[in-house]
Amino acid sequence: MTASGAHTFAIFISLTSKLQPPLRVLAGLGWDEVRLPNAVRPGDHLDLESIVLEKRESRSSSDRGILRNQIHLRNQRRETVLQCIGNVLVARRPDAKASM
Repeated sequence: MTASGAHTFAIFISLTSKLQPPLRVLAGLGWDEVRLPNAVRPGDHLDLESIVLEKRESRSSSDRGILRNQIHLRNQRRETVLQCIGNVLVARRPDAKASM
């Protein structure tokens, strides 16, 4: 028995709320290159890793930014069960205006 791709993706979305440091995500802008190379099985313990690939200020609103992240969801054997590139619109901290 294995989890469906939709279930695996739902687990990924659920775990994004636990990322540190927390982000104020305003909107998901989509996912690119979604892959499910290994199955999720009953009893698996999953871990989420997100690496920022790119960040930039929104062209239309200076209080918002766009992040592009490389996502890996892995099981306890460190096998990748989901990988993708995520694009999100985030609220920017007032002190971050100069750093993007």
